[in-house]
Amino acid sequence: MPVRLRSNRPEERRLRLSETALHWICLGLVCLGTLSVAVIQRGQLHLDDGEALEALNQATMQGGAIMSRVSMSVLYSALAMLAVPVYARLLTAAMDRKENRKLALLCLTGCALASEAPYDWAMGGQWFDMGVQNPVWGLLLAGLMLAFFQEKQSAGLGSKILIACGAAAWALLLRVYTGPVLIILCALMALVKNRRIVLAGGAVVSLLHFPAPLGMLLVPLYDEQSPAAKYWLFALLYPAHLLVCGMLGLLMAG
Repeated sequence: MPVRLRSNRPEERRLRLSETALHWICLGLVCLGTLSVAVIQRGQLHLDDGEALEALNQATMQGGAIMSRVSMSVLYSALAMLAVPVYARLLTAAMDRKENRKLALLCLTGCALASEAPYDWAMGGQWFDMGVQNPVWGLLLAGLMLAFFQEKQSAGLGSKILIACGAAAWALLLRVYTGPVLIILCALMALVKNRRIVLAGGAVVSLLHFPAPLGMLLVPLYDEQSPAAKYWLFALLYPAHLLVCGMLGLLMAG
């Protein structure tokens, strides 16, 4: 009996990650960013206090454990930025599936509302802060923009670009964290079909949140044939992790 050899074609040997796997990776990266602010900066280093900030500046000059914590905080915050372009790709894929469109928007709406107070508390120590809004609002605005693109496919490119600019402007006006960049990335991935242009353009756009451009390296790994993730699960886990990290920071702050 002849033996069937495996294909040596690069496209069949390339690493692929399912939609669910990428959601878990992004959630892990986001958790690192929350730990950086809520636990290390606010809990251990007490950066909410102006006097503590001055003491921190003096301590970092001497090195030691505090300098190690500062370095860890910077590293965690940088790693969290890698999730921005990946979330843009996942949202674009979710909105491409008509059967998942309404569910995705519903989960984003619920997650944005449920995360607002926990986000303000974990990141700033207050339950209500209009200075910055949680990044899920950016995903929601991007999702509504992508839904318009899908429903109005006959609309011209100029009209779609105007809608994208309007959504980014709203994110900027509402001070949604990473919102404008996330929206522009989603528009780029939805409107441009050339993958090389998308990767290059996405890297340039996401430079505003460096090292987010490195997250573009994960985008081609997305397996377009993988089943949809459980959106409701991740919509629950995001506010839950904010509450947990906020509590840890509170305990460490004493």
